[in-house]
Amino acid sequence: MRHQSNWVDGAHQSPTQDRIQVVNPATESPIATIDSTPRDTINSIIASSLENFSSGIWSKIDASTRFIVLSKAANLLRSRLPEFINLETQQTGRPIREMKAQLSRIPEWLEYFAALARTHEGRVTPFKGPVINTLKRLPLGVVVQITPWNHPLLIATKKIAAALAAGNSVIVKPSESAPLSVLEMGKLFQEAGLPDGTLQIVSGYGRETGKFLCESPLIAKIDLTGGLGTYEAIAPTASKNMIPITAELGGKAPVCFFPSMPVEKGVKAALFASFIASGQTCVTGSRLLIHSDIYDEFVELLVRRTKSLRLGDPTDYKTQIGAVISHASVERCSAFVSRAIAEGGKVLCGGEPTSVGGKGFFFQPTLIETRAESDLACNEVFGPVIALVKCASEDEIVKVANATSFALGASVWTNDFSQAHRVAENIDAGIVWINGHHLNDPSSPWGGFKESGLGKENGVEAYESYTKLKSTIINYGQEPTWFDDVENASFYQYSSLPSEKFIRYLELYPGDANDNIDCTLHQTELENAPKYEAISYAWGDPTNKIDVICDGKIIMVTQNFKNALLRLKLKDRSRIIWADAICINQNDDVEKGSQVKLMKEIYGNATRVCVWLGCTNARMEPVFELIDEIVSKASPTSTRMSPHLDETEPFFDIVNFIDRTGLPDPTSECWSALRILFSAAWFNRLWVVQEVYGHDCMVFFGEYEIPWNDIVLVARLLLKLGELRSAYLPLGNVISALNIDSAGHDSSTYDVFQCSDQRDKVYALLSFPPLCGLRPLIQPNYSKSVAEVFEEVTVRIFTSCKNLGLLSSLEHDCAIDEEWPSWVPRWDRCRTTQILHNYASERAQSSVPCIKYRPTILISEGVRISTLSWCGVVIEGAPTKSAYGKPEMDYLKQPFQEWLSKYLPKITHPTDPLLLCIAMMLTVGLDLKSNCPPHLSQFRLDFLSYLVRVLPSLDMLGTTQHLSQVLAEQGLAGDSSSFYAAAVRGCRNKRFFCTQSGAFGVGPRAAQTGDHIVLLYGSNAPCVLRTKGLYYQFVGECYLHQHMHGEAIEMAAEGLLAVEDFEMR
Repeated sequence: MRHQSNWVDGAHQSPTQDRIQVVNPATESPIATIDSTPRDTINSIIASSLENFSSGIWSKIDASTRFIVLSKAANLLRSRLPEFINLETQQTGRPIREMKAQLSRIPEWLEYFAALARTHEGRVTPFKGPVINTLKRLPLGVVVQITPWNHPLLIATKKIAAALAAGNSVIVKPSESAPLSVLEMGKLFQEAGLPDGTLQIVSGYGRETGKFLCESPLIAKIDLTGGLGTYEAIAPTASKNMIPITAELGGKAPVCFFPSMPVEKGVKAALFASFIASGQTCVTGSRLLIHSDIYDEFVELLVRRTKSLRLGDPTDYKTQIGAVISHASVERCSAFVSRAIAEGGKVLCGGEPTSVGGKGFFFQPTLIETRAESDLACNEVFGPVIALVKCASEDEIVKVANATSFALGASVWTNDFSQAHRVAENIDAGIVWINGHHLNDPSSPWGGFKESGLGKENGVEAYESYTKLKSTIINYGQEPTWFDDVENASFYQYSSLPSEKFIRYLELYPGDANDNIDCTLHQTELENAPKYEAISYAWGDPTNKIDVICDGKIIMVTQNFKNALLRLKLKDRSRIIWADAICINQNDDVEKGSQVKLMKEIYGNATRVCVWLGCTNARMEPVFELIDEIVSKASPTSTRMSPHLDETEPFFDIVNFIDRTGLPDPTSECWSALRILFSAAWFNRLWVVQEVYGHDCMVFFGEYEIPWNDIVLVARLLLKLGELRSAYLPLGNVISALNIDSAGHDSSTYDVFQCSDQRDKVYALLSFPPLCGLRPLIQPNYSKSVAEVFEEVTVRIFTSCKNLGLLSSLEHDCAIDEEWPSWVPRWDRCRTTQILHNYASERAQSSVPCIKYRPTILISEGVRISTLSWCGVVIEGAPTKSAYGKPEMDYLKQPFQEWLSKYLPKITHPTDPLLLCIAMMLTVGLDLKSNCPPHLSQFRLDFLSYLVRVLPSLDMLGTTQHLSQVLAEQGLAGDSSSFYAAAVRGCRNKRFFCTQSGAFGVGPRAAQTGDHIVLLYGSNAPCVLRTKGLYYQFVGECYLHQHMHGEAIEMAAEGLLAVEDFEMR
């Protein structure tokens, strides 16, 4: 009989004469002996491994070398598979057909972790300030791995590959019942180039050798696959030594069968899940949870198929069921059967020990009908004894699946994808397979919850568990000045406000402008507050903080805010003001949320709002003289400004105003200086809309001040001067946003504004359409992430408005962000495309949708219209303008001509309706000026004019010479530039598309061939959805000619189209 020694320091070595026999479970014959390694030898091996690790021969070697060594080990193992397959079959008693299938994949683990060693990268964090923070993963040290007998080579290789890839030195202790294949791996790794002493493989009993290894305080990690009892034995000492443990401790995997799964396929699945390795795996499908609707038919076929399984000699390729590992395993299986019968269980087949040729540890494949709470249904057998449980509903199946102390694996068998996801989500297990079982891959994390263990094998998670994270923080700009200027002072400590109705106000003490700020904070109920002024300002650079003294303590504020306080400070008396930077505790998210709810009232109750635009070194006196001159020369009615700016009538003829009034030429220096004023960061802030709307405001810029109404008056002039418009765009955004009651006003109006905290893209608008009706429902909560806030408000709008019109404001990049729910608008980004919200597919709007919601999932009824068969290129950008206002580059031309080649050859006469259909598609059916459907007769002529201009020749239409001439003559009566402007607005950053049904339209830039066109109930327009796994992604709204008024709803009512539930994620 051969003896297999330990593999230590690059050679087979036997420490003593103590031997352990390894027995073939199928024949009960000894096949080899192994070493029983004592404590002193273990201590010596650990010391040698520590020396190996400290030398850096492997731990500090270049990652590319680890890649080469592990890759070569994979190739060597692949070339020696027949030898290892026979060895695994002998020592485990598992059928050779199983071992051949399993071992053929084991080299993949070495290759995967070899690649991970080569490609896993460190990170640089977004550390605040002039600091670089690098994160690097380092190997742990000497790691101990305890591996089981059921998958000896697979589980050992999984652990060894991850640990070596990370640079550790490894000691492996395989199970004494099946250690031979693992002991052979040492020589293979040596041949691959692994330095001697980096991998040590020692044998012995777990209660002795394994215990000695795990008790050492010198090791850096324990990775165990075994039973709960083994974990309980080693965990206290490991915890005392502060050694992390990864533990895979077994399971009681439920296999859940639903009526939508054909019975024959389900039975095949049950056999595979339950009887591979004679049921001796941690994820054996040992509980078959079968829906009552199919139970009888399922069980009848399952029993028949189980009885026909071929139990026999594991070396015979026809054998399907092999031995269990030992006589103790046979007795364990028998004991479970006896207890099941005693508890009222019914043995449907099997239930007895057996043998092959009178020898071996075999147990018949056994099915027992039992109750969910029985011993057999709750505890791990680790043998071919399977519990069958009849369940009346989906909820009961989930409840029974979760009713054990194990939570490693589970499988769900159903053809209902919604059900599959729902059940998988609700089952408490680390691994859930849908329509599969025992599926494993080196990239897929493997590990469970509850008593099934801690941590993960496989994947990046396993690799990183064998590393420690080192953070290196490099300061390249911050001086150590913490105690320089605060020797006799300390920082201000905010006391909590008594209730949400209270605010703080600031008493700004008098002094010269050059003095430091000295002030005090008071608390009061808002309704009882003294007269105060509120400051509207931009925070400025958040990293440029400076101190102010409040109640003798330091409060750090931005330089821009301190400049505002210095400007507003009076010489002879205190000034009472409110400003969020100092009156709200910025470090208290709860207080910030409650105070944000009061913002409208705080600014509304102020005697005046002081708008602080900042300071500048530029000479600004001519600018304010110019503003005074413009205001004085405007007609008298112009000064009567309504808080609702859209109610103010035009007050002069802009075209002739400058010449008539004798104001400076628009190119003069004072107009350039005016741009400096209107480029202040304040005009880009979202909060300013709420802060100045309807309030008495005074604008401060450096030493100057001017009434807000004068700013508005000048703004209306500037925004009418077309050539100057872009220079004053930030100001125009504010003026537009203040037209609160304008028709069509929606959240996209505010896209251009900035917030230092993106959550304020919602919270700053709770007083304005379309969010003002949600104020009682949405409470500012700064502990939520941006995505959570946006998702909450989106759901609130959908459910309170009873329609999905908000989806029109949603726009994706060409590649949809997989980390963000596709149906939640990104208010933190600016839109680049026209919204079709004025269209409203009336029938869809009038159909009250049944909107359902789960976290990240939106469910709505709708009608599938067609599928995209072709998508054009993205229509990028907008045309540039020459000095004469003419387009110099036509971004629409090439995509349009590409699309034209598909449809225009079909035109047969000058009044062909297809011409009008094409024109409507290009402008998404809307007129440039009114944003409503156009006047069709002139609209058609405008299109023909553009068509004549854009085509190099009408010959490409495939028309007759006579028809081409007629089209060209009619085009002379149209306005091509007007049509072009409408088309660019409608198509920018979108794609032309065609559908399988022959229709055409304009869709979002993220659209792809194969996407679906759907009309959702309660929406404004058809939309594009994309199948993504079990769900759909919302790609964007689209214009589909002849389907913009809810025609699909009528077709569904007539039975021509089906109404479906669309689950969007």
